[in-house]
Amino acid sequence: MKIENGSLYISDSEKELLKKEFKKLQTIDEKYGFWQEKFGLNYSLNRKNYIQEHTFEEFLIIPQNEDEIGELNHRVYSDWLKLVPSFSRKSEATKWREIFEEEISKAANKERYIENEISNVVDYVLTQNKPSRLSGGFMKRITIPPNKQFVESYNQYLKFESDFNWSAAICSPSEIQNRLDGIECAKYRIYLEGYLNTKNSKYKATKFSHDQQIMILDYFDFHKDFDKTKKGELYGPIIGRDSETTRQRFSTLDKRKNENNLNQLLAYFTELGFEEQIERVKKDIVEVKRRKNSSKR
Repeated sequence: MKIENGSLYISDSEKELLKKEFKKLQTIDEKYGFWQEKFGLNYSLNRKNYIQEHTFEEFLIIPQNEDEIGELNHRVYSDWLKLVPSFSRKSEATKWREIFEEEISKAANKERYIENEISNVVDYVLTQNKPSRLSGGFMKRITIPPNKQFVESYNQYLKFESDFNWSAAICSPSEIQNRLDGIECAKYRIYLEGYLNTKNSKYKATKFSHDQQIMILDYFDFHKDFDKTKKGELYGPIIGRDSETTRQRFSTLDKRKNENNLNQLLAYFTELGFEEQIERVKKDIVEVKRRKNSSKR
Protein backbone atom coordinates (compact mmCIF):
# COMPACT_ATOMS: atom_id res chain seq x y z
CA MET A 1 0.00 0.00 0.00
CA LYS A 2 1.26 3.48 -0.88
CA ILE A 3 -0.21 6.97 -0.51
CA GLU A 4 1.17 9.54 -2.90
CA ASN A 5 -0.09 12.98 -3.91
CA GLY A 6 -3.32 12.33 -2.07
CA SER A 7 -4.08 9.07 -3.86
CA LEU A 8 -4.23 5.57 -2.42
CA TYR A 9 -2.31 2.87 -4.30
CA ILE A 10 -3.30 -0.56 -3.06
CA SER A 11 -3.91 -4.06 -4.44
CA ASP A 12 -7.48 -5.17 -4.96
CA SER A 13 -7.16 -8.00 -2.45
CA GLU A 14 -5.71 -5.76 0.25
CA LYS A 15 -8.37 -3.15 -0.40
CA GLU A 16 -11.13 -5.73 0.01
CA LEU A 17 -9.74 -6.79 3.38
CA LEU A 18 -9.56 -3.18 4.56
CA LYS A 19 -13.11 -2.50 3.35
CA LYS A 20 -14.46 -5.47 5.35
CA GLU A 21 -12.61 -4.31 8.44
CA PHE A 22 -13.84 -0.70 8.04
CA LYS A 23 -17.47 -1.80 7.60
CA LYS A 24 -17.41 -3.54 10.98
CA LEU A 25 -16.58 -0.32 12.80
CA GLN A 26 -19.52 1.30 14.60
CA THR A 27 -18.38 4.60 16.06
CA ILE A 28 -16.82 7.79 14.73
CA ASP A 29 -13.93 7.28 17.11
CA GLU A 30 -13.22 3.77 15.80
CA LYS A 31 -13.22 5.00 12.21
CA TYR A 32 -10.82 7.81 13.11
CA GLY A 33 -8.53 5.24 14.66
CA PHE A 34 -8.71 3.14 11.50
CA TRP A 35 -7.45 6.04 9.37
CA GLN A 36 -4.55 6.69 11.72
CA GLU A 37 -3.61 3.02 12.08
CA LYS A 38 -4.03 1.83 8.47
CA PHE A 39 -3.18 4.94 6.46
CA GLY A 40 -1.10 6.96 8.92
CA LEU A 41 -3.38 9.93 8.29
CA ASN A 42 -5.36 12.24 10.56
CA TYR A 43 -8.83 12.14 9.02
CA SER A 44 -9.62 15.72 10.05
CA LEU A 45 -6.59 17.17 8.30
CA ASN A 46 -6.95 15.18 5.10
CA ARG A 47 -10.67 14.97 4.47
CA LYS A 48 -11.56 17.17 1.46
CA ASN A 49 -8.10 18.71 1.45
CA TYR A 50 -5.22 16.41 0.59
CA ILE A 51 -6.82 13.12 -0.44
CA GLN A 52 -8.44 12.12 -3.69
CA GLU A 53 -11.89 10.91 -2.76
CA HIS A 54 -12.24 8.48 -5.65
CA THR A 55 -9.40 6.37 -4.24
CA PHE A 56 -10.48 6.63 -0.60
CA GLU A 57 -14.25 6.71 -1.08
CA GLU A 58 -14.88 3.31 0.57
CA PHE A 59 -13.24 4.62 3.74
CA LEU A 60 -14.88 8.01 4.07
CA ILE A 61 -16.65 8.45 7.42
CA ILE A 62 -20.38 8.76 6.75
CA PRO A 63 -22.42 9.72 9.85
CA GLN A 64 -25.63 7.73 10.32
CA ASN A 65 -27.57 10.26 12.40
CA GLU A 66 -27.53 13.85 13.68
CA ASP A 67 -25.50 12.95 16.77
CA GLU A 68 -22.77 11.46 14.60
CA ILE A 69 -22.81 14.49 12.28
CA GLY A 70 -22.29 16.72 15.29
CA GLU A 71 -19.53 14.49 16.64
CA LEU A 72 -17.74 14.46 13.29
CA ASN A 73 -17.93 18.25 12.86
CA HIS A 74 -16.67 18.84 16.39
CA ARG A 75 -13.82 16.38 15.88
CA VAL A 76 -12.74 17.86 12.55
CA TYR A 77 -12.89 21.45 13.78
CA SER A 78 -11.10 20.69 17.04
CA ASP A 79 -8.25 18.95 15.22
CA TRP A 80 -7.80 21.89 12.86
CA LEU A 81 -7.63 24.36 15.73
CA LYS A 82 -4.99 22.28 17.47
CA LEU A 83 -2.92 21.08 14.53
CA VAL A 84 -3.05 23.73 11.79
CA PRO A 85 -0.98 26.81 12.74
CA SER A 86 -2.67 29.10 10.22
CA PHE A 87 -6.11 28.10 11.47
CA SER A 88 -6.07 30.20 14.63
CA ARG A 89 -8.53 32.99 13.80
CA LYS A 90 -11.01 31.80 16.40
CA SER A 91 -9.34 33.90 19.09
CA GLU A 92 -9.75 37.11 17.08
CA ALA A 93 -13.50 37.36 17.57
CA THR A 94 -13.20 36.80 21.32
CA LYS A 95 -10.79 39.75 21.62
CA TRP A 96 -13.05 42.37 20.01
CA ARG A 97 -14.89 43.06 23.24
CA GLU A 98 -11.70 43.35 25.30
CA ILE A 99 -10.22 45.84 22.83
CA PHE A 100 -13.47 47.82 22.78
CA GLU A 101 -13.54 48.03 26.59
CA GLU A 102 -10.01 49.41 26.53
CA GLU A 103 -10.73 51.95 23.80
CA ILE A 104 -14.09 53.14 25.16
CA SER A 105 -12.42 54.08 28.44
CA LYS A 106 -10.26 56.57 26.53
CA ALA A 107 -12.99 57.98 24.28
CA ALA A 108 -13.93 61.60 24.98
CA ASN A 109 -17.47 61.11 23.63
CA LYS A 110 -18.34 57.55 24.58
CA GLU A 111 -21.82 57.55 23.08
CA ARG A 112 -20.55 58.70 19.70
CA TYR A 113 -17.72 56.16 19.81
CA ILE A 114 -20.17 53.31 20.43
CA GLU A 115 -22.47 54.46 17.65
CA ASN A 116 -19.50 54.63 15.27
CA GLU A 117 -18.38 51.14 16.26
CA ILE A 118 -21.87 49.76 15.55
CA SER A 119 -21.83 51.49 12.15
CA ASN A 120 -18.43 49.92 11.45
CA VAL A 121 -19.76 46.42 12.14
CA VAL A 122 -22.86 46.92 9.99
CA ASP A 123 -20.87 48.48 7.15
CA TYR A 124 -18.29 45.68 7.27
CA VAL A 125 -20.94 42.99 6.85
CA LEU A 126 -22.83 44.86 4.13
CA THR A 127 -19.75 45.65 2.05
CA GLN A 128 -18.22 42.19 2.64
CA ASN A 129 -14.73 43.62 3.08
CA LYS A 130 -14.87 45.96 0.08
CA PRO A 131 -13.38 49.46 0.55
CA SER A 132 -15.40 51.19 3.26
CA ARG A 133 -16.25 54.81 3.91
CA LEU A 134 -15.70 54.11 7.60
CA SER A 135 -12.42 53.62 9.41
CA GLY A 136 -11.00 53.11 12.85
CA GLY A 137 -12.09 50.88 15.72
CA PHE A 138 -13.47 47.57 14.52
CA MET A 139 -12.44 48.20 10.89
CA LYS A 140 -8.78 48.54 11.85
CA ARG A 141 -8.52 45.29 13.77
CA ILE A 142 -10.70 42.77 11.94
CA THR A 143 -9.10 40.57 9.27
CA ILE A 144 -11.82 37.94 8.86
CA PRO A 145 -13.11 38.11 5.28
CA PRO A 146 -16.91 37.96 5.34
CA ASN A 147 -18.50 35.57 2.84
CA LYS A 148 -21.88 33.98 2.22
CA GLN A 149 -21.61 31.63 5.22
CA PHE A 150 -20.39 34.44 7.49
CA VAL A 151 -23.23 36.79 6.47
CA GLU A 152 -25.92 34.09 6.68
CA SER A 153 -24.94 33.16 10.22
CA TYR A 154 -24.61 36.82 11.20
CA ASN A 155 -28.14 37.60 10.01
CA GLN A 156 -29.65 34.44 11.49
CA TYR A 157 -28.22 35.24 14.91
CA LEU A 158 -29.39 38.87 14.78
CA LYS A 159 -32.94 37.83 13.85
CA PHE A 160 -33.41 34.62 15.82
CA GLU A 161 -30.31 34.23 18.07
CA SER A 162 -29.60 31.00 16.16
CA ASP A 163 -26.30 29.44 17.14
CA PHE A 164 -24.38 27.21 14.76
CA ASN A 165 -26.08 23.83 14.39
CA TRP A 166 -23.25 21.33 14.55
CA SER A 167 -25.59 18.47 13.63
CA ALA A 168 -27.30 19.95 10.56
CA ALA A 169 -24.80 18.84 7.90
CA ILE A 170 -21.21 17.74 7.44
CA CYS A 171 -19.08 20.89 7.14
CA SER A 172 -15.50 21.64 6.26
CA PRO A 173 -13.37 23.33 8.94
CA SER A 174 -13.37 26.62 7.02
CA GLU A 175 -17.17 26.59 6.71
CA ILE A 176 -17.53 25.98 10.44
CA GLN A 177 -15.08 28.80 11.11
CA ASN A 178 -16.91 31.21 8.81
CA ARG A 179 -20.25 30.50 10.46
CA LEU A 180 -18.86 30.81 13.98
CA ASP A 181 -17.19 34.11 13.06
CA GLY A 182 -20.48 35.43 11.66
CA ILE A 183 -22.23 34.55 14.91
CA GLU A 184 -19.48 36.17 16.98
CA CYS A 185 -19.77 39.32 14.88
CA ALA A 186 -23.55 39.41 15.50
CA LYS A 187 -23.02 38.89 19.23
CA TYR A 188 -20.54 41.75 19.24
CA ARG A 189 -23.06 44.06 17.57
CA ILE A 190 -25.74 43.06 20.12
CA TYR A 191 -23.23 43.68 22.91
CA LEU A 192 -22.48 47.16 21.55
CA GLU A 193 -26.17 48.03 21.26
CA GLY A 194 -26.77 46.81 24.81
CA TYR A 195 -23.78 48.82 26.02
CA LEU A 196 -25.16 51.92 24.32
CA ASN A 197 -28.60 51.41 25.89
CA THR A 198 -26.99 50.95 29.29
CA LYS A 199 -25.04 54.17 28.87
CA ASN A 200 -28.14 56.06 27.78
CA SER A 201 -30.07 54.69 30.77
CA LYS A 202 -27.24 55.70 33.06
CA TYR A 203 -27.30 59.25 31.72
CA LYS A 204 -31.04 59.43 32.38
CA ALA A 205 -30.62 57.93 35.84
CA THR A 206 -28.46 60.85 36.92
CA LYS A 207 -31.72 62.69 37.59
CA PHE A 208 -31.31 61.20 41.06
CA SER A 209 -28.19 61.27 43.18
CA HIS A 210 -26.86 58.10 44.81
CA ASP A 211 -28.44 59.16 48.11
CA GLN A 212 -31.81 59.72 46.46
CA GLN A 213 -31.66 56.38 44.65
CA ILE A 214 -31.23 54.39 47.85
CA MET A 215 -33.89 56.48 49.58
CA ILE A 216 -36.36 55.55 46.83
CA LEU A 217 -35.52 51.86 47.35
CA ASP A 218 -35.96 52.28 51.10
CA TYR A 219 -39.35 54.01 50.82
CA PHE A 220 -40.65 51.06 48.84
CA ASP A 221 -39.29 48.60 51.46
CA PHE A 222 -37.59 46.46 48.83
CA HIS A 223 -35.95 43.53 50.63
CA LYS A 224 -36.29 45.33 53.94
CA ASP A 225 -35.23 42.16 55.77
CA PHE A 226 -31.83 42.22 54.05
CA ASP A 227 -28.91 43.62 56.00
CA LYS A 228 -26.96 46.59 54.66
CA THR A 229 -24.26 44.44 53.07
CA LYS A 230 -26.75 42.37 51.08
CA LYS A 231 -28.58 45.50 49.97
CA GLY A 232 -25.31 47.00 48.76
CA GLU A 233 -24.41 43.85 46.82
CA LEU A 234 -27.89 43.58 45.31
CA TYR A 235 -28.71 47.19 44.46
CA GLY A 236 -25.26 48.60 43.65
CA PRO A 237 -24.98 46.99 40.20
CA ILE A 238 -28.69 47.61 39.45
CA ILE A 239 -28.44 51.37 39.94
CA GLY A 240 -24.96 51.57 38.39
CA ARG A 241 -23.14 52.27 41.65
CA ASP A 242 -20.35 50.66 43.63
CA SER A 243 -21.63 47.97 46.03
CA GLU A 244 -19.53 49.08 49.00
CA THR A 245 -20.49 52.75 48.63
CA THR A 246 -24.14 51.74 48.34
CA ARG A 247 -23.81 49.67 51.54
CA GLN A 248 -22.33 52.65 53.38
CA ARG A 249 -25.17 54.90 52.29
CA PHE A 250 -27.76 52.39 53.48
CA SER A 251 -25.94 52.32 56.82
CA THR A 252 -26.23 56.10 57.22
CA LEU A 253 -29.59 56.59 55.55
CA ASP A 254 -31.11 58.88 58.19
CA LYS A 255 -28.28 61.40 57.81
CA ARG A 256 -29.00 61.66 54.10
CA LYS A 257 -32.63 62.69 54.58
CA ASN A 258 -32.19 66.43 54.20
CA GLU A 259 -34.84 68.83 52.90
CA ASN A 260 -33.38 68.98 49.39
CA ASN A 261 -33.40 65.20 48.91
CA LEU A 262 -36.81 64.77 50.50
CA ASN A 263 -38.45 67.55 48.48
CA GLN A 264 -37.16 66.04 45.22
CA LEU A 265 -38.54 62.63 46.17
CA LEU A 266 -41.84 64.18 47.25
CA ALA A 267 -42.21 65.77 43.79
CA TYR A 268 -41.27 62.46 42.15
CA PHE A 269 -43.74 60.35 44.16
CA THR A 270 -46.47 62.97 43.67
CA GLU A 271 -45.94 62.92 39.91
CA LEU A 272 -46.33 59.12 39.90
CA GLY A 273 -49.17 59.05 42.43
CA PHE A 274 -47.58 56.83 45.10
CA GLU A 275 -49.74 57.85 48.06
CA GLU A 276 -48.07 55.71 50.74
CA GLN A 277 -44.60 56.97 49.81
CA ILE A 278 -45.87 60.58 49.68
CA GLU A 279 -47.13 60.34 53.26
CA ARG A 280 -43.89 58.78 54.50
CA VAL A 281 -41.78 61.48 52.86
CA LYS A 282 -43.99 64.21 54.30
CA LYS A 283 -43.52 62.81 57.79
CA ASP A 284 -39.77 62.73 57.29
CA ILE A 285 -39.78 66.35 56.07
CA VAL A 286 -41.61 67.36 59.23
CA GLU A 287 -39.08 65.45 61.35
CA VAL A 288 -36.09 67.03 59.56
CA LYS A 289 -37.52 70.50 60.10
CA ARG A 290 -38.20 69.75 63.77
CA ARG A 291 -34.60 68.64 64.33
CA LYS A 292 -33.32 71.64 62.45
CA ASN A 293 -35.33 74.02 64.64
CA SER A 294 -34.30 72.21 67.81
CA SER A 295 -30.63 72.60 66.97
CA LYS A 296 -31.07 76.37 66.66
CA ARG A 297 -32.33 76.75 70.22
